[in-house]
Amino acid sequence: SDGSTQALASCQRDFRNKPYPVRVKITYYQKTLTVLINNGFTPDKEDYEFCAKVEDMVLPSQGYFGISAATGGLADDHDVLSFLTFQLTEPGKEAPTPDAEIPQKDKEKYQEEFEHFQQELDKKKEEFQREHPDVQGQPGKLFELFFTDDVFETVSDRELRQIFEGQNRIHLEIKQLNRQLDMILDEQRKYISAVTEEIAKRGAGFPGQQGQVSKTHGDSEPSLISALVCYLSCFRNSVTDALRSIGGAQHPGSAGVYETTQHFNDIKEHLHVVQRDIEHLVQRNTPSSEKQKCPELPPFPSCLSTMHFFIFVAVQTVLFIGYVMYR
Repeated sequence: SDGSTQALASCQRDFRNKPYPVRVKITYYQKTLTVLINNGFTPDKEDYEFCAKVEDMVLPSQGYFGISAATGGLADDHDVLSFLTFQLTEPGKEAPTPDAEIPQKDKEKYQEEFEHFQQELDKKKEEFQREHPDVQGQPGKLFELFFTDDVFETVSDRELRQIFEGQNRIHLEIKQLNRQLDMILDEQRKYISAVTEEIAKRGAGFPGQQGQVSKTHGDSEPSLISALVCYLSCFRNSVTDALRSIGGAQHPGSAGVYETTQHFNDIKEHLHVVQRDIEHLVQRNTPSSEKQKCPELPPFPSCLSTMHFFIFVAVQTVLFIGYVMYR
């Protein structure tokens, strides 16, 4: 927000990684400053949209143009492809000639600088021809020596690369979701087994009511548990189908976007069904006078001792430092 309180007008636009160059047109005419921006999504150079406008703004007749870029805490690359300036005149009036605008003293200075630069360029060219006699007289080879086709990336290649990168990130997220769902499925199986054991204990603890318990719960509980397992299995199958559709969407010409959306909707629906059935199962198994309690989870097994962990960390640190020093 540095300098934001002094800004007369502003607008925010996303300019990174567009398929075409982002263009800005700044017009100052009759004390009115107008800023237009081309978002870089179309090859049309004149497709501008309004950004900001400031009226009654007085600028000095002489000054400098400058372009600056700020990246904050990230690494970024800003390329200025072109910078053009034009002088606007009122309708019916002729534009002043370039000779009338630049003083003779400045013209001589600029001409001297140009001749000096031309001499330096000729010297560099002669030195390069002496060092590379095989490309002398062949400007095509000289151009290929500095600019190969592998350096440049076309617009279609860039768009295709961005599409593949986005689909790859989606594929990784779906894989992570599949692993988490497997863990949830295991927890649900443990919960179902705990509920089944609790029902068996209650039936054994009340002999007089065993027949009543078996009548009331004998038909409903197995059906609810079976339905819960069925819904969880369908849920896992839906995630597997979603992974398969994402993998097929990475090939050009496939219509996997709609299938992916449909599978995500099916996943949400199965989640709601599972949650509703679990709540119904808990309510039926818990008497109204007792408080609902979750079963205790078994202790998580430890596969790695503390000593082995610290040894592994130390070895990894030494390898990392050695790799950095090698680089």
